[in-house]
Amino acid sequence: MLKISLFMLVIISIASTSAFAESTLELQVSSEEINALDSVWISGKITDVSEFKPVKLRIIGPEGALVFAPQLAIGDNGEFKKLLNPPVPSFKAGTYLITASHEDSEVTASKQFSVISQAMPRNEIPDIIQESVIEEKPPVSSSGIA
Repeated sequence: MLKISLFMLVIISIASTSAFAESTLELQVSSEEINALDSVWISGKITDVSEFKPVKLRIIGPEGALVFAPQLAIGDNGEFKKLLNPPVPSFKAGTYLITASHEDSEVTASKQFSVISQAMPRNEIPDIIQESVIEEKPPVSSSGIA
């Protein structure tokens, strides 16, 4: 009887440790190199965490400062995504580090993307300005009698 009890205890402990699997976290960027005025898609997938708590992103700029810190909702399939638009007027040239985390997991994921400097577009003023002539017409008087 003691052997059966010990065997059952071992089976239960193995089953309980496999029920709490380690979560996984994947992170992708749409492009590893963008122009300063471009946007970049950040997407990923997370497993074995509460879907009611967000994935936290931290985007660190080339100078080491925190640039963005969005919190992203997790879809039914564990996926999350964010379109990262450049700050005004544009991204600074350099390498950006994205780190994703979730409070229910100790697992983190990181990706980098680089920004290439880009000239800011300017509205051009045409060299030749055409002047249009407005013809003046004499006022028409009406007496109101037909």
